[in-house]
Amino acid sequence: MGYPDSYGSASGLNDHHFHYGYFVRGAAALSRTDDSWGDDGNWGGMVDLIVRDFANWERPNRANAQEPATNPADSFPFLWNFSPFGGHSWAAGTAEFADGNDQESSSEAINAYGAMVEWAVYTDNDEMLNWAAYLYTHEVISAMEYWFDVDDGNQPDAWGHDTAGIVWSDKYSYATWFNADAEAVHGINYLPYAGHSLYLGWDADLAERNYSEAVANDDNGGAWNLWPDIMWNYRVFSNPSDAKSMFQAKKGSYTPESGETKAHTYHWIYAIDGMGNPNPSVTADYPLAYVFGSGSDKTYVAYNGGNTAITVNFSDGTSLSVGANSMNSSTGGSRGGGSGDSTTPSAPSNLSSSGHTTSSVDLDWSAASDTGGSGLDHYAVYVNGSQNGTVSAGTTSTTVSGLSGGTTYDFSVTAVDGAGNESSASNTVSVTTNSSGSGDFNQSVSRIDGSDSDSTVDELSFTFVSNVGSNWVDVHYTVNGGSQYNYRMNKSGDTHTLDTTPDYVVGDFSSGDAIDYYFTYENGGTGNDSQHFSLTY
Repeated sequence: MGYPDSYGSASGLNDHHFHYGYFVRGAAALSRTDDSWGDDGNWGGMVDLIVRDFANWERPNRANAQEPATNPADSFPFLWNFSPFGGHSWAAGTAEFADGNDQESSSEAINAYGAMVEWAVYTDNDEMLNWAAYLYTHEVISAMEYWFDVDDGNQPDAWGHDTAGIVWSDKYSYATWFNADAEAVHGINYLPYAGHSLYLGWDADLAERNYSEAVANDDNGGAWNLWPDIMWNYRVFSNPSDAKSMFQAKKGSYTPESGETKAHTYHWIYAIDGMGNPNPSVTADYPLAYVFGSGSDKTYVAYNGGNTAITVNFSDGTSLSVGANSMNSSTGGSRGGGSGDSTTPSAPSNLSSSGHTTSSVDLDWSAASDTGGSGLDHYAVYVNGSQNGTVSAGTTSTTVSGLSGGTTYDFSVTAVDGAGNESSASNTVSVTTNSSGSGDFNQSVSRIDGSDSDSTVDELSFTFVSNVGSNWVDVHYTVNGGSQYNYRMNKSGDTHTLDTTPDYVVGDFSSGDAIDYYFTYENGGTGNDSQHFSLTY
């Protein structure tokens, strides 16, 4: 339960799907770029509890203990906010009204179930995904029928409106719970805008009719004092030129709705204008995919939320290759950004780290090759299993920045060709970033050739910079879990160094060797052991 609550979400159990859907949407955005964030042992279990609160996808066994922390599946009602009989959700928790239950914002309900779809994709929860797709689809169709009355067959003929701000068990209301302005009545059933909102553009005639009714009922004739950006984003589905004109006229003076930004509004309006309205007649075999435009002027878009490349197949025969954790688009045919190539490149090899700091790791690898015809396009760099960035095809090294000090990370690299086909991963390299030692020291390790005669980079250079005036420092290391080597480092002021030339190591290091090391340093006359560090040669 969220406190402090609003709109009776605690006292009346109201609006849980509205409110908590935003949390799930934010969690999905985080998990999209960081797989580990959504693990059960991190934040995933908590987010699943939030989903279960408004849409438990498992039928509870009431004979079992209702303990959310230890038995979440049996602790929440099945699909709580959603009514399978009604075909949509209800917002009031107790429904203590003479007119029964009600729901105001059909679009925020759809946002909740769309967020549930994303969360399920990014956390590989197929059971949740199946129910999320069911909830999203039914909520969208019901919104079109009951709130927007798309076919003019549900709302009473004698009623003086074509849009419902609130749908009740036994009536419709052209109103909201918070504001009587026309843009509030209409806009509360538009916002928030994201991929889940594209159903709003399925029918351009409906979009024109709905927008025109808002203008007719607005005290300012469509000047939109309350939520101008929300109204412009909807206007683009029926009149892109008008939407762009209104945005350009006020872009420097209007205040964005609290869930919108000027950048997003600009992107939304101009993207829809450029690609055309969403096309519901073409579907895909993957949930995060859409088609825009019609006839021969279609744009196919898909985002792959998984860690391996996929091919998205559309119902009109078009296919689209999409790399791991990537977006791709095309304008038709069997496409992967440019060709019918379906051959994956070879995997990069010999991944290693040539150095690291407290916040960055240097990586280099041997080039991959592509024989499918579309050519190598780029390399994808992964950190702890999630894509961190890309490197152009002609480059085989990079520096990964923004890391935490004293932390071990796993790195791998894949190759992606011009058709979006992604190779298997390279070998994995584990590197521990430097630590400040709670202020006592800074340390670093780099690969060097050393002083032997083979001219090969197969040795290490340890550096320890003391912040406490250490008179001596020892370095201790093991190779692949073998015997521990212990050496007094060479002192020059506060900097202590040791190169693992043949005098200090038995044999040379090889690619893939796991080196664990730590330091013992003098501070105030006593020896202090540092934490342990590790790297892969």
